[in-house]
Amino acid sequence: MLRSNFCLNFEQIYEEAKTAQVAEKLEDELASFAELISQQYEFKIFLEDPRILAKLKKQRLRELAAPGMTSNFFAVIDMLIDFGREELVAEVASQFTREFSKESGVLFGRVSSVVSISSEGQKKLASVMAKIENRPIHLRYSNDGTLLGGFFIRLINGRVWDLSLRGKLNELKTVLFEK
Repeated sequence: MLRSNFCLNFEQIYEEAKTAQVAEKLEDELASFAELISQQYEFKIFLEDPRILAKLKKQRLRELAAPGMTSNFFAVIDMLIDFGREELVAEVASQFTREFSKESGVLFGRVSSVVSISSEGQKKLASVMAKIENRPIHLRYSNDGTLLGGFFIRLINGRVWDLSLRGKLNELKTVLFEK
């Protein structure tokens, strides 16, 4: 089976995207696709089902894709499909984001909040985080019903900003039970 022979060269994928001047767009496409798969279980099952022909998966993907998707995106996803490694989409997206971040100097992060943050709030948060991190920042937003309030920021460099009510309660619990 092809699974054992599969290896992706992230630097090559990045260089090809850079040469085609679509590295930033490809980063966004891969990250968005990984997010879609994590949220749409039925699509994930379809994509990862080894009984479904690769040709059909690629055809459906192209039918469902937004207009203007880069050929680099399809090349990466087609490669995963051809080798039966569709479960690696999130890993590939994450690795590409790391490579893009390293090359461009832009720091990426995910903000989770119990309610949607307004576009004005998003701009303010990105501005504050850029000042704190001393570099440009690109934040993606998602809702997380498990938070009691506030928000949680996970940056690609491993830093975490827990400004959630749950985080504050956990801090209080730690302080109270340490004594």
